[in-house]
Formats: sequence, structure tokens, C-alpha cells
Amino acid sequence: MKKLIFLTCLILIYTLMNYPLYSEGVSYVIIFSCLVVICFAGEKLFSDQDNNDYDSVEKEMDKAYQEDGIFKYVTDGFYITRKKKTEFIKWEEIQAINSFRIQVLKDYQTGLEIITETKSYEINDNNSPGIEKFSVEMYKNLPITYDRSNLNDFYNTSRLQKEVIYKKKE
Repeated sequence: MKKLIFLTCLILIYTLMNYPLYSEGVSYVIIFSCLVVICFAGEKLFSDQDNNDYDSVEKEMDKAYQEDGIFKYVTDGFYITRKKKTEFIKWEEIQAINSFRIQVLKDYQTGLEIITETKSYEINDNNSPGIEKFSVEMYKNLPITYDRSNLNDFYNTSRLQKEVIYKKKE
């Protein structure tokens, strides 16, 4: 794109220095064409490079669902690495999994809370790579049935919203 703009500027300068080129009508067409090319190429060059077409979003999501991130999966559980410390959690030890959403100023922070028999883990969407794959593994290894009518929503004064995704039957 930069080469096209540079070449078009050279043609424009050459045309202006040797005006009229062939005839005045041809020179006007060349000048107008060069200005149009510079405008559109410049707009494309300096516009936001946000490629939200279907293929790029699909590739990005496929990559996210393949990335282990802070998790490493084995047959009976998974390892979670946080703050340079790795812990093993068995699927059968998980008592509950809650999704949470907290409003912080105008933004929202979302994530999961994993409650085991001995400890509770909060996993933030923004700072925890691999959470997408974890959600897939969670549905594979825990008896989760997603029925919106059975979910328990509650709110408190700090603009916290929680939903129970999984709760172990006693």
C-alpha cells in the first residue's frame, strides 16, 4: 500500500511539473486519478486493521479452544498453575463451579470460581489463558446440565452477579 501511494505521488508530481501532459484533458484525468488513488489507499493504510470477518474470528476461537493456558489436563483431573505454583485438582473433588460477573466502573470482569473440598479458586477471563478449553473439559468431565431455570442468580451491592454452573449432589 505504501509503495502504491509513493508511486502515485511520483506520477502526480511528474504530471504537475510537465503540465499539460499530452493535452489539458488528459492531465486533469491523471491528476484526478492520482488523487483518488492516494485518498483510497491512504484510507486503507491508516484505517483500523480490525479483521472481524468470519474466518479470522473462527481461527481465533479455534486457537483459544486448543490452548491449555494455566491448565494441564489428565484423565482424573487437571493441574492449575497460578503465581508460579502448580496444584492438582481432581474432577471428583470439585464441589461447585460458579460463573461470576463484576462491574468495575464501566467494564465487566468475568470468570469462574471453582470450589473444591479444601480450597476455592477464582479464575479471571482476562488474566487466565486457557479458560475456554477449561469450559469444554468441564462439560466433558462433570455431570453438568445447563437448564437456565435451575440456575441460582444472586446480586449484591458490589454489582456482583453469580450463577451456579455445577453443584455436586450430596
